[in-house]
Amino acid sequence: MAPLGSNFGVRVSDEFANNPGPNQDGIVRVEAKSTLGFMVGFYSRFRLSEFWDFRAEVNAAFYERSVAYFFQDGSSETKVVEAPMAEIPLMFKYRSKIRGATNFYLVGGIKPSFILSRRTEDDENLRVADTDLSVEVGVGMDVFFPYFKFAPELRFSRGLSNVKDNEDENPFTRPIRRLTTNTFAVIFHFGG
Repeated sequence: MAPLGSNFGVRVSDEFANNPGPNQDGIVRVEAKSTLGFMVGFYSRFRLSEFWDFRAEVNAAFYERSVAYFFQDGSSETKVVEAPMAEIPLMFKYRSKIRGATNFYLVGGIKPSFILSRRTEDDENLRVADTDLSVEVGVGMDVFFPYFKFAPELRFSRGLSNVKDNEDENPFTRPIRRLTTNTFAVIFHFGG
């Protein structure tokens, strides 16, 4: 299980950026907000050499990302995207020599993600694509106990693809040109 923090990387459209003041819908500023979530899953490890492993994971992650819109009249509105995801990180792990009962390691790779279900409460919401592709990097430590291994890990993920749904134009999608995902997770692995 892993607690995580996530947000969108928001890039506004050229039209919105080059025309200061309210756009046609009265929006003057668009800002991503960080939110918390969690993930659970399991992994398989394939030893490649003494220090290198390949690791394949299957995770269910529960995100709630949001974007705040600020209007000319001083009001604001936050659009929330709730999307449980199936994630399949495919990563290489490079570990140090074991010293005592511990060793440190680095991980890196890619993470394809797929939305499991979608909840939309209104027609004018911020909609995202059903798939995403991210690059992941992290650092961790293996701690060996007599009957199991505990491995805390810090991992950062940065989305490569634009997840904005370009087919659904509404006042909340018009100011945005590109929407990417960012995630920071504290992961606790338990193994034999």
